[in-house]
Formats: sequence, C-alpha cells, structure tokens
Amino acid sequence: MAGDWIKMRTNLLTDPAIVVLTKSTTLDEFAVIGRLHTLWSWADEHTRNGYAPGVTRKWLDKFLRYDGFCDALERVGWLCVENAGVRLPKFDKHNGQTAKTRAHTRSRAGAKRFGDGDARGVRAADKAQRSKRPGRPIARETPLLAELHPVPPVALTSSTEKKRRVRKRTVGSESEFDLFWNSYPSRRGRKLGKQKCSHLFSSLPRDDQLLATTAAKNYAASDEAQHGFARDPERFLKADWWRDWLGPPQPEERMPRVATAEELANWTPFGVRGNA
Repeated sequence: MAGDWIKMRTNLLTDPAIVVLTKSTTLDEFAVIGRLHTLWSWADEHTRNGYAPGVTRKWLDKFLRYDGFCDALERVGWLCVENAGVRLPKFDKHNGQTAKTRAHTRSRAGAKRFGDGDARGVRAADKAQRSKRPGRPIARETPLLAELHPVPPVALTSSTEKKRRVRKRTVGSESEFDLFWNSYPSRRGRKLGKQKCSHLFSSLPRDDQLLATTAAKNYAASDEAQHGFARDPERFLKADWWRDWLGPPQPEERMPRVATAEELANWTPFGVRGNA
C-alpha cells in the first residue's frame, strides 16, 4: 500500500552484525542492507509479528536472490528457521503496527515539545527586553514566532470556486485512469478489480501514470493479450509489470521454411524444375 514504511536504524551500516554478514557472503554492505530492507518489508506486509508459517529456507534464499543468505542471518541471530516456517526475532519491537504506533507517538510528542519550547523562548526574550526600558517603546531584537515560522497568506475564495477546483482535479485524475483501464486488454472478455486498480493507479506519480497508460496500450498489442491470456491488471500495476512494456511488443521470430523432398529433387541452379 502506498505510504507504508518500515523502521531502520541510521547506524545499521556500521553494525557489527553487518560486518559478519559481509564476511559470511560475497556481498558488500550495501547489498546486504538492501536485502535486509526487502526481507523486513516483506515480513511487515505479510506477517503480524515476524512469523511466516510454511515459508522455507530455500524459498527465502530464492526471494532474496542469494543462496546461503538465510544461514548468514541465523549466525547473527536475525532469523530463525523452524520446521513450520521462519521467524524474525524481536520483529515487533521495531516494526509491525504496534511499533509503528509507538514511533508515531514519540514523533508527535517531540514535535509538540519543540514547538512549545520555541514559543516560550520567544515570549521570555521579548519580556526581558521590555523590562529593561519600562514605559518606552522598544525596538524588538528577538523575532516573534510568527516571523520564525511565517504562514503564507491564504486567498479567500467562494465555496463554489473551491468546489469547481476540486471537481476539476478529480475529473482529470479519473480521466487518466479511465484511459488506462480502457486501454488494458481484457481476459476472455472480462476485466476485474477496477476499484483496486484505481487506488493503485492514483498512488503513482503523474509521470508514471502516463507511462503506465502507454504500457497498457503496448501490452494490449502483444500476442499474449491478443490470444486472450492477459495478466491481471491489479498485479500489472502492483508488481510494476508495466515497466516491462514501455516499448512496443517485439514480433516473434519465425524459423525459415524447410524445403520438401520433392522440391529438393526438382532443384536446379536456375530454380525449381517445373515452376518456370
């Protein structure tokens, strides 16, 4: 889902466990951290507490595109492979819905403390400056909070104008998705998941929306789609398959026709006998 995130430490690159992982494999630090990000993102999306029943060591190595990566993770204690599945120890401490809620709460509390402290400091400095010269106007040296954080002026518009602008943006977005949806090929005369595809399409940047629409047109012209075997449009967007169809489909190569025995028997340097 667009906007989802996972928690990763800023000092992860210098963690001694990363050093052990690089020595246990032929990967550098950045390749190891990239695979860890992929693993933790997958666990955050498909598990509740870091436990995935039925997942094997072989499948996870294939998913991370490196044989033996699970063994290296087990050596540093970042993965437990069991008979019934795999488990990421202490996964819910940093990720999962509960951990993310805690992180959001700390972030909001810190932002509030910073804002309150900033305002109190400005008021105290302004009051101290005024106490030096009672009864006289003072040239204030400390800026007010409104000057530290200026708010841009908001143009007052009528409710009708606001509704017209919102409706214009909405119609433009829907028109772009409708163009994608109408261009995408159907599978045996049917296309399913329009609402989910609309959410996925709207989460793409504007440039990617235009590219995805072009990819849908190119994919509709492919042999796979022409024979009624088009892929699911939801997975076409979610798995970024549309990036594979930014160019027109390539025609299939055909093998040259082999001459028959009769044609070989009638062959002459000037052509096939009897065809003159």
